[in-house]
Amino acid sequence: MNSGHKLKTELTVIIPVARMSGKLGILESWIRSESLEFLNIVLIHDIQDETTSLELKRLFSSNFEIQIIEGYFGSPGVARNAGLTLIATDWVAFWDSDDLPNVAEVIRMIDLATNAGKTIALGAFEVKTLGRLETSTTHEIKHSIPGNLLDQVGMNPGLWRWAFRREIINETRFMPFRMAEDQCFLFDLRLNVDDIYVHNKSVYTYFVGDPQQLTRNPKAISDLLKSVPYLVNSLGKADTSLSNFGALLVTRQAITALRRGSLITKARMIIEIIGMLPTIFINRRIAFSRAFRLLVKSRKPLVNEK
Repeated sequence: MNSGHKLKTELTVIIPVARMSGKLGILESWIRSESLEFLNIVLIHDIQDETTSLELKRLFSSNFEIQIIEGYFGSPGVARNAGLTLIATDWVAFWDSDDLPNVAEVIRMIDLATNAGKTIALGAFEVKTLGRLETSTTHEIKHSIPGNLLDQVGMNPGLWRWAFRREIINETRFMPFRMAEDQCFLFDLRLNVDDIYVHNKSVYTYFVGDPQQLTRNPKAISDLLKSVPYLVNSLGKADTSLSNFGALLVTRQAITALRRGSLITKARMIIEIIGMLPTIFINRRIAFSRAFRLLVKSRKPLVNEK
């Protein structure tokens, strides 16, 4: 493990890394091109191969603004939890090792959120599809669209587009799931829209289309069998707006499992849904009906599914 100086900076960024040997170019490029004056970067390496460890140390161990923590975590959520114990800043964000943050815009977003007295910042983002026909689209919150802010967030939750004041996170931690652990975390924060500053400049570029990404892994997708019942059981403790948000997250996750999971995962998800029907219909029928209508109406791909 390499641990640099623990600086009192404006923002701590926690970045899980796993099986990234030969694919650290994007991470290296933005770290080397940006001023790290306002950042404390924590790279959490979930050890699954030795070459990734060697590359991380070769590229970043001499930079005192970067901490490299290594261990056997088993999921991005558990890796992020390890990073949360190291926060010495007012704000924290969670980025992926294979994406491209707009660091200057993130800092600007946090400054504006602080000046507005907000404790959560939510930015616009771009999605770039890798491959022969590269495409790029920008996603931002549409203030002109009637409805709840959490409806738009629920369609594209993307943890990497958020920044949080440390006291908002408090003791909330990520579940040990390989998928949807970030969505469970957002729900567990019990978001209050009055706390959220919406920034309609892009703060992050999210890449999709790499077949090696975790959300293309059928074994990882099977972890949605854990996140779905976890969220359904949590809905009973939430008010109406949060129930609607949670129902939207659950519905998206179930659809993802049915679209991308193995045959066994699809069958198990159907059985799981049937078993939860009494709870859904008795307690949250309206929330789930609403979520299904929103998803059918949008007919858009879920952009945070790599």
